[in-house]
Amino acid sequence: MKEILLKTENLSKSFSNGGAMQHVLKNIDLQLFRGDFTVIMGASGAGKSTLLYALSGMDTPTLGTITFGEKVISDLSPDGLAVFRREHCGFVFQQIYLIDSMSIMDNVLAAGLLVNRNKKALVEQARAYHNTSPVITAALGRLLTGGVMMGAMMKGEKDLLTIKVEGDGPMGGMTVTADSKGNVKGYAFHPEIMLPPNEKGKLDVGGALGIGVLTVIKDMGMKEPYVGQTILVTGEIAEDLTYYFATSEQTPSSVALGVLMNRENTVRQAGGFILQMMPGVSEEVVSGLEKRLSEIVSVTALLDEGRTPEEILKYVLGDLDLEILDRMPVRFFCNCCKERIEKALVSVGRQELQQMIDEGKTIEVNCHFCGRHYPVTVEELKGLLLQAR
Repeated sequence: MKEILLKTENLSKSFSNGGAMQHVLKNIDLQLFRGDFTVIMGASGAGKSTLLYALSGMDTPTLGTITFGEKVISDLSPDGLAVFRREHCGFVFQQIYLIDSMSIMDNVLAAGLLVNRNKKALVEQARAYHNTSPVITAALGRLLTGGVMMGAMMKGEKDLLTIKVEGDGPMGGMTVTADSKGNVKGYAFHPEIMLPPNEKGKLDVGGALGIGVLTVIKDMGMKEPYVGQTILVTGEIAEDLTYYFATSEQTPSSVALGVLMNRENTVRQAGGFILQMMPGVSEEVVSGLEKRLSEIVSVTALLDEGRTPEEILKYVLGDLDLEILDRMPVRFFCNCCKERIEKALVSVGRQELQQMIDEGKTIEVNCHFCGRHYPVTVEELKGLLLQAR
């Protein structure tokens, strides 16, 4: 028997028209089933749009109830309806309601990111931006996850963290930049690379990176940024960051990172944790944690079981008293814009700008982090030439 996804009972909607009541919907009983594709047809003015507005929570009925699953959405507050729409509805309007300052891709992804501003969402957005293969999605997703957590460890409002990974494998390398507010962006040098699974049947991230180095740059507003560099131990990212913390920052740490893919090359789960020891921790606690960590198959397995980050922490820490001090939403965010592109062009100097102008055609500047394209006309180049030295 099919599952009823949405149903209405005695649904009615009336409007006041010059003092007279106009009954657009009257005592409608409707059932929509999960997995079905339903078309509503009727003459112009029959109430099709009014019905869709009511079903999606964009308008409230005059009478009757609308139930989605076990929830009576017709009883929800305006804020509750907003959450319902954001989490469960997609609506294609006849008019084009897009945010002008955002690309079409950003407009499409915006609602999903509002619903799920977590590591899975940011990794999926990176995959969509760069059209990465499964193995590159896993590699970049792990580095983005590690980067956004390491960025959150910094204290300054303007602090920036950059992680560069370079190897002799076919991917070439990756770059990730994060701030202290949960914003992160990144790209892989060769996002299209495909590789067979490794000997464990897993995505061969280590094989894609090969032998190389990991560089961490922390710009904290000092005269010179902090730069730490280590070799790639395995190329699987988590082990490499663990090694970096131990050798460059002398901080005993355990880093777990994972990305689980769907068959259609979308991100099913993504997440991780960084566990670091405070000074003075007893050997008993350390041994207990090491035992717990050795029992974890993978962080994505825990996520795929439906565990929340808080539940994963409780699972890892066991009997230790867990106290949540803060929560932070994370997102893939690129701050590129036309103004920044123009400043970069000015910095190349008058000679190169003049060469671009002499070619007599619009140039296109592309952002490595998000893939946006910025056309710059000859007239705009002439204006930039006046600013260059």
